[in-house]
Amino acid sequence: TTLFLIARVARLTSRYATARRLLAGAHQLDPADPEIRVEWMKTLPPAQRIAEMETFLASPQGESEQALGEMRADLEQIKKWAEEPRKPCTMVSQPAMAEIPFADIRTYRGIVASPALDVKVNGHLARLSIDTGYNAPYPMDGFSGLLIQRSVAEHMGLKPLLPTQVAGIVPKGARAGSFAYADSISVGGVEYHDCVVQVLNSNYWNDADGSISMTLFSDYLVTLDYPTQKMILGPLPTKPGVTIRSGIDDGYIAPEMKDYTAIYRSGSDLILPGSVNGKRTMLFVLHTAIGNSVLSPAAAHEIVAGHRESKYEIRGMNSTFDRTFTAGDVSLAFANSKQNITHIATFDTSVFSKDTGMDISGLIGNATLHGLTMRIDYRDGLVKLTYDP
Repeated sequence: TTLFLIARVARLTSRYATARRLLAGAHQLDPADPEIRVEWMKTLPPAQRIAEMETFLASPQGESEQALGEMRADLEQIKKWAEEPRKPCTMVSQPAMAEIPFADIRTYRGIVASPALDVKVNGHLARLSIDTGYNAPYPMDGFSGLLIQRSVAEHMGLKPLLPTQVAGIVPKGARAGSFAYADSISVGGVEYHDCVVQVLNSNYWNDADGSISMTLFSDYLVTLDYPTQKMILGPLPTKPGVTIRSGIDDGYIAPEMKDYTAIYRSGSDLILPGSVNGKRTMLFVLHTAIGNSVLSPAAAHEIVAGHRESKYEIRGMNSTFDRTFTAGDVSLAFANSKQNITHIATFDTSVFSKDTGMDISGLIGNATLHGLTMRIDYRDGLVKLTYDP
């Protein structure tokens, strides 16, 4: 229904309270619509959600076997999770501001591949790639956004809670992993207790111990300052007389944020409009955990005549190289910034399109972002990029 579509747009634009209200209204008008019903079930408390999912699965209405299989897997995870209720991931140390220097993650050629942070988990140090694009759609809420490879997790004393599949963007797709419980996570002066992390059974794609989603810091204005190689956490603007809870209330554009770009948010993905060579507007994901920016094959062939070039490759998270096509030299404009990219590669972005429900035409990676300072307001769905030549 129209109300359901408006609810989806509201959620993508950080109007969370409005989205919940519209979704409830859509379900009240058409409770039998399977698409509405699936989204409505996600808003329910665990016990009620389990009952509704079991009823839904008992009488499918033409859903694909893949969709039903994914729901059955989600149901099993929710059931196991509900068997032993745990404390929510809670920030126990919240300084007004914090500055944390980047740590280098290098490729096998010695080239800096990704900015990273030194993070303590249960008192043990891990070097985790900064990730603005790790979108792991879990059936339960309250995850920390940390992904840690198993060898490091075992050293930290992290015990597996239940198995899962770790989402991936490489052709081999999801890989085996598990959820684990961390007593403490500390980054600079910011500390969290009782948090769930995801463990990857295989090695991470570069020399990092894993990745850290910036959504962990959604109570702050997050600044990734590439020129000075540091992350800055600062206060978010306040709305007079109102407390805005990230991910719960509608976002707020304060007067001092008028020069920020409004973005779409889907999970941890930051999606913003952009254009290539001055052509039509497309949608791109800001993805700090990949090296080079890429275009989808469809976008590349729309812009230029793509051709295969084996020496331009993307290294996947399975530590192998995946062949891509290059689309020549392009000019990429996004968020009041314009960057010239030599030999932009093409890469299958379908997993992002599926997760977000939008046509994702490319990913903006570190090679494009390295000269920029990026300010992210997760709570309100805003981004500002400034260039420091």
